[in-house]
Amino acid sequence: MTDKTDAIRRSAVLENAVENTNEAFITIDARHQVVFFNKAAERIFGYDRGEVVGYDLDRIMTPTCARNHREAVARYVSTRIPRRIGHDTEIVVTRKNGETFPASISFSVSEAGGETYFTGIIRDLTEIKALQDQIIQSERLAALGQFVAEVSHEIKNPLMMIGGFARQLAKEIDDEKALSKLDIIVTEVARLENLLNEFRDLYS
Repeated sequence: MTDKTDAIRRSAVLENAVENTNEAFITIDARHQVVFFNKAAERIFGYDRGEVVGYDLDRIMTPTCARNHREAVARYVSTRIPRRIGHDTEIVVTRKNGETFPASISFSVSEAGGETYFTGIIRDLTEIKALQDQIIQSERLAALGQFVAEVSHEIKNPLMMIGGFARQLAKEIDDEKALSKLDIIVTEVARLENLLNEFRDLYS
């Protein structure tokens, strides 16, 4: 196998891998024109590659993001000093239908045939963010459950004592007004105890 054939084979394997990965790969030249837009990019952004390849990258970016990106490309071309290249950055991306979603993006730069090319690798973080929110919610519920358990424990013992004393006094006195008040105390204590049990069952 010749070196040329081997290089073609490696190039085909690499292109197939990039084409079918879950991350969006978008490559532009120094003139800000898109030269590569893989299947994941189509799925994530909602554009067919025919709507993007050969056109300015501004087509799929918000005006502010497009302006900043164009300035960054021009700055690198003139200075060759990388700033965001090689680093992951979290951004908010807009799909073709106007829907926004959180994403991470990393940049790489390459030279080929005397031309400079920039590749952005974009990962949709929607599911990851949703899982993170679920974890945070679960942690909050767990903390709330612990708090409820501690409060219930601190309140339950005094309530039991109050209810016990009220029932004991009810057996020892004959005054109807006093008995009526003691009955109210016993009833309200029982209601609070039931409420505490419901909280405990809810967050246990």
